[in-house]
Amino acid sequence: YWIFDSYHHLGRKKEANKYKEKTLAIQEKFAPEKKGIGANWAAKIRFEDALAVFMNFKAITLPKNSKNQQAAIKNKLSMVTQLNKALLNVVAYNSPEEIVNSLSLLGQTNLHMGEFLTSAPLRSGLSADETNKYKEGVQKIAEPFLGKAKESLTASTVRASELDTYTPYYQR
Repeated sequence: YWIFDSYHHLGRKKEANKYKEKTLAIQEKFAPEKKGIGANWAAKIRFEDALAVFMNFKAITLPKNSKNQQAAIKNKLSMVTQLNKALLNVVAYNSPEEIVNSLSLLGQTNLHMGEFLTSAPLRSGLSADETNKYKEGVQKIAEPFLGKAKESLTASTVRASELDTYTPYYQR
């Protein structure tokens, strides 16, 4: 893991990927249930992968053209699903730091998605009544994401306390 980490921080992707795959293969060989030998290192690597997806997720912006907005929203929603699966995989390793990190990142993902939806530009040519209905409709779509964000961030705080683990992602 540490060789991977060194190459990763130096920006040497080819070498980093080589040692990343070796670390994951060794962990899989000696502890296929994602517990035991090397699980925490594999969890750290999987979390780094999820973090890269999160950065790509945040980079997607909402175009002003209403026709292109739907495609951007669908893309973001598919990335939320992808992140949920990746973070569940990280939690399965049962590494305290990565459990807290994953719950926090999941909360940040849902919070960002909720804010992304509520900050969508209004369509032009709407009356005041139509504008209010549009905003209410968008808020109804965003509410589940904002609720999940609150749940995940609260769970992150609770788990950090239970596991006595405080990470940089917990502090965000």
